[in-house]
Amino acid sequence: MALIAALLVVFLSGLALLPVSVKWGWSVSERLGAAALMGCGALGTVTLLVGLLPNGLRLALVVVPVLLAWPAWRGFQELRQLPLRGEKLDQNSKLLVGLCGLLAAFALVGALSFPDTLEWDSLAYHLAVPKIWLQAGQIGYVQGIHHSNFPFVVEVAEMWALAAGSFAGAKLVSWLLMVAGAVSLAGLAGRWHNRQAGLWSALAFLATPIVAWEGGTAYIDHVHGLYAGLGVLYAAEWISRRTLSVWPAAVFLGLACASKFTGLQTLAITGLVGAIALLRADRSRMGSLLAAGAVALAIASPWYVKTLAFTGNPVYPFFYEKLGGKDWDAWRASIYKNEQQTFGVGRTETGRDPMTLGHAVLGLAYQPGRYTNPQQTEGRGSPTGAVGVVATVALFLLAARSRKGPGSQTVLAIVGLSLAAWFVLSQQSRYLATLAVVAAPFFSVVFDAGAWRTLGRVLAVGQAVATLAVLYLLQTKDQLQVLLGVVPTSAYQKARVGFTDPAVWLSSTEAVHKVALYDEVFGFLLDKPYFWANPGHSRAIPYETLIDGVGLADALKSQGFTHVYWNTQFTAADAMQKWMGESGLEPGDGYSAEEKAGMSSNLDLKWKLLLAQAVKVGRLKPVQSFGRRLVLEVD
Repeated sequence: MALIAALLVVFLSGLALLPVSVKWGWSVSERLGAAALMGCGALGTVTLLVGLLPNGLRLALVVVPVLLAWPAWRGFQELRQLPLRGEKLDQNSKLLVGLCGLLAAFALVGALSFPDTLEWDSLAYHLAVPKIWLQAGQIGYVQGIHHSNFPFVVEVAEMWALAAGSFAGAKLVSWLLMVAGAVSLAGLAGRWHNRQAGLWSALAFLATPIVAWEGGTAYIDHVHGLYAGLGVLYAAEWISRRTLSVWPAAVFLGLACASKFTGLQTLAITGLVGAIALLRADRSRMGSLLAAGAVALAIASPWYVKTLAFTGNPVYPFFYEKLGGKDWDAWRASIYKNEQQTFGVGRTETGRDPMTLGHAVLGLAYQPGRYTNPQQTEGRGSPTGAVGVVATVALFLLAARSRKGPGSQTVLAIVGLSLAAWFVLSQQSRYLATLAVVAAPFFSVVFDAGAWRTLGRVLAVGQAVATLAVLYLLQTKDQLQVLLGVVPTSAYQKARVGFTDPAVWLSSTEAVHKVALYDEVFGFLLDKPYFWANPGHSRAIPYETLIDGVGLADALKSQGFTHVYWNTQFTAADAMQKWMGESGLEPGDGYSAEEKAGMSSNLDLKWKLLLAQAVKVGRLKPVQSFGRRLVLEVD
């Protein structure tokens, strides 16, 4: 059922957008892949516009299919006329297709498997927020989960498959869009060069660790990277006069802005580079460039208008110091900014050390642990988030070698400025998934002949093998055990996600109506209303003005919370022992007067003291425990 739902989402929405590219001079596979990507973007945006209405998501079940029916029928007629049967593949091409297929197969195993803690954001908000909206029957403001205010065009398109009742449906949409992106890039590179070049480009894209991994998750960076990367490539084609239409760039850059805030950065940099190029070579096309930018912003605008209406800040929670925002303040903004700055290298008390720029960029290939969660400051982040060597080396050689591809100078300028912005703002490797897309069509340009060609193929195949090995060791071998029935799904979930048993209990207990979650963000597993209660997520609970545990209990009760859940695994053993003593749940002295004073003045710690006090006076009563996880009832 999940696969059918995902196929319907991608296929039907793709059909609706297939006629759009009829005059853009694209190859067949380029049109098919791009149509799927554009179609899901259109589906997500139309669903947003309807879903904002009262009971809008229920209304969307009728309205959206009706709106897409005629375009999809036209697309079907267009599809029937396309020459879908190509020439037979030679042996080398078959091997390339097989390796691409193996990478896609590993990602498919991930898409069919239950999200685990390695898919942190899938459980935290990519799947969780759409589930909340589906339960409410309307797209609205989700207090306490600021991620719900991000541009969500991909997640809302995936929500159609999630509505079928399966997390796998949403993840399969993500997987299908990864495959569509590979097909589109193969077509683009094939149009530039030849079919063999197209297949190598597809492999270069799929072999990128972050792409192969995210294609089996509900993360959206790989899809955003396709929107942004294709937008850059089509803009470069137009600027270099390889194509007469600027509208493909406008559409994809608009969808980049509609899928992630970093799309605004890509749009601005592309516009700046394009303007400089045209001012030097052909000022008569400046009007077209400005029109394309306006179209891109128009495509993305519903998401920013929504966020502005809900929070007062169109890019909430970013730029709070300038734009403000609901349920936020300078302290919470500083916490968020600090977390973003913990990735990568070169951080100092006054900002990034510019002398480490080269280290940062090259480090994407050889030390991915500093650019991905968790424990990025220690270099222990997951290697699945790496950009890898293929994109890094290909772009470096594109700048260093004399052989160039269409619009290469424009692409390099955009990449250079994007890397500089990434270096200063947040060195998360996920934010550079665009590089894998931009580099892929140039693969056969920089590795063109002789020893260069051999080097390129060794790098691409080596990266593919390394990516497969990482995926297999970290997740695929265990996921296969579940999919093949060797290990029960419930056992896998319990082993991989510690919140599984508590979530089942909370969801099935009648007395539970609304849960305040502390040090736990996997509310997707709950079937009851919940709230991220830690102070850094929202100002809804007035920790700043609370003076004791009674006040905390009163605040929780006034907002309808019946239970508190605390995942104490992130609290050190000695600190937990003191908390147990302070709460009276175990013998002990609890906190000293000095410790209490320090905790009261530190919002990161104050909530723990308030919880202990509320338990001690009987306003929060322990009702269940799951190892180092406590459930308290609000009295």
